[in-house]
Amino acid sequence: MREREAHQWAVSRSDGKVQPRSIKSATGVRTPVPLEDPAYERWEFLAGNALREMFYKPDHRLAGSDFFVEFPGNYEIYFEARAGKKDYYLYGHPSGDSYKAARDFVPHLFWLTTGSEDIKDCQCTLCKRSVAEHARANAPKRKTSKPATTKAASTAPSSNTTTPVPAPAVPVTSTAGPAAPAPSVPVVQQPSASPHPATSAHVPAPAPAAAVLSPAVSQAQSRPQAVSAQQPQPGSQPRQEIKPAAASSAAPVTPAPPQQQQQQHQQQHQQQQQQQHQQQHQQQQQRILPPVESVLFRDGEVVWFKNGASWRIGIIIRNVSANATAGVRAHCVIRPLAHAALVIPPTAKLEEEMRPFLAFSVPSVSNNLTAALGNKPIHEIDWEAQQQAMAAGDPHKKDMLGMEASKMAVLVIDGSYSTFNRQSVPEPTPTRTFYAGVFLGSERLTAGEAVRIRPSPGDPPSPKPYPNVMAIRAIFVETTAEGERLIFFGDVLRLEEVPLSQPPAIYPHNLPAAMVREKSFRDKVRAHAGVRHDWVPMPGNMNQNAMRLETDVRGRFYETEKLMSIIDPARLQESVGKGELVEVQQYLNNRTDKATTRTTNRSEALMGVLPGNELPLSFGPGIIED
Repeated sequence: MREREAHQWAVSRSDGKVQPRSIKSATGVRTPVPLEDPAYERWEFLAGNALREMFYKPDHRLAGSDFFVEFPGNYEIYFEARAGKKDYYLYGHPSGDSYKAARDFVPHLFWLTTGSEDIKDCQCTLCKRSVAEHARANAPKRKTSKPATTKAASTAPSSNTTTPVPAPAVPVTSTAGPAAPAPSVPVVQQPSASPHPATSAHVPAPAPAAAVLSPAVSQAQSRPQAVSAQQPQPGSQPRQEIKPAAASSAAPVTPAPPQQQQQQHQQQHQQQQQQQHQQQHQQQQQRILPPVESVLFRDGEVVWFKNGASWRIGIIIRNVSANATAGVRAHCVIRPLAHAALVIPPTAKLEEEMRPFLAFSVPSVSNNLTAALGNKPIHEIDWEAQQQAMAAGDPHKKDMLGMEASKMAVLVIDGSYSTFNRQSVPEPTPTRTFYAGVFLGSERLTAGEAVRIRPSPGDPPSPKPYPNVMAIRAIFVETTAEGERLIFFGDVLRLEEVPLSQPPAIYPHNLPAAMVREKSFRDKVRAHAGVRHDWVPMPGNMNQNAMRLETDVRGRFYETEKLMSIIDPARLQESVGKGELVEVQQYLNNRTDKATTRTTNRSEALMGVLPGNELPLSFGPGIIED
């Protein structure tokens, strides 16, 4: 249907609600528009180009390109014939109301790409209306007492006049929870016999990001408030402990003098201004954060997918959400990897037909092919000439050459990284630039989530084969005299099985959602044994506010239930039935421990892997690459 060349925004989340096939309005009846109607293409391009204006500056290389966006599941265009013309409306919003123009839907489209599931964070007119109606419906009713005298009754407000109750201020949902204090002095690590290379004693720790991607879910709901409140801020006076007043006949408290009251008022005003300033910062940061990764496989990741009786390597170019009305299941659109002269159409795969890249090992490239190509980098090879010489029109040989080239391609990708969504919070330094996320090898990682970390030399051994996990609070690239290095900042924790009677572990920050779900799953499975699982900070100064190089990252942290459900569902069901846990870690390899090369963006790592007319790739409006 789309004849003009354009880039596509991928919106993988939908809150769309199925609507009736016929909707009565005040002026007539509205019915769905067929997909082949030009109105669909017009609205998709209007919305897509509006998103482009939001995400790309005028001097960006894609600022002049056309963009379109396929509407999320259950969002449909309806029309109403009136006075010899058609009026169009977009239905699907959970409220049942419609958008009257494509531009009205753009704020909601943007919200669907963010990590928030709170409609208070959406700036579209329909969500704002829903929030206001909910606030009015739940506003406390004003109670009026009977007047004591006739005079009092004459001055009391009429009971028929309701004082409007303002809707509560809509806070920006900070997915990171309370930010930890930013050290203003270098963090000096304790010397050890074998210092870990990722944590240099003279490197100051960064201020944690003001907002991160994954929903922040507290592990201990009843955590004592004094855990972080009693810690003195750098450069501030220690907080005095406040004790409850003893019951006695002490003299009444003397009111503060007017001058002191004025000072208190000024301090409160300054605090309110600071909170508003922080909220504005968070709102600004929220615009450039990638979406929550509730899906198992992410746009831009390299994965294995089922190809008949074998497995092949490809890159996810789009996640497609489920559409119950159309009978469509959630799936990924994957472009198989090969070489620049081999055009292979994308293929759609369900989660159960896919595996993380680290689930299998890549076979070695044929020695004969390596010799024939002269050990050249994949982007320097004349693939048209090589395909003609080696395949000579034979489809089987052409496919085999593509398979061998995919092995070369994935080695290049796995040895590279590229950052996205440059951040202004924490404030960059002359040597550090912060980002919301990074394509690291085959995987896509973001601040606010969890990664598996290699143990430091001084770390005690884990009681079970649980990995050390870092809850990432910030990602930055540091420029040194030796070059650039990618650094992950956060806390290193590990999972421990403990008796239910043991007091819960205290962790002063919010855990990534995947870690919370992992704990919840394990607690349910092992409840019969009278135990639970706690994420416990690893001991040692090098593991709190820690910095780890890319070489310390083993890979993404995968939840046991989610990954085992596709790798070996029968074994998962059997183990859960017995009240036992199967360790998903034994199904995963570790990523390389060698330093990787930085590329400008994900597409640069695919040079020579995909035909030039398929590049650059776009991974949706939530991912802004350099």
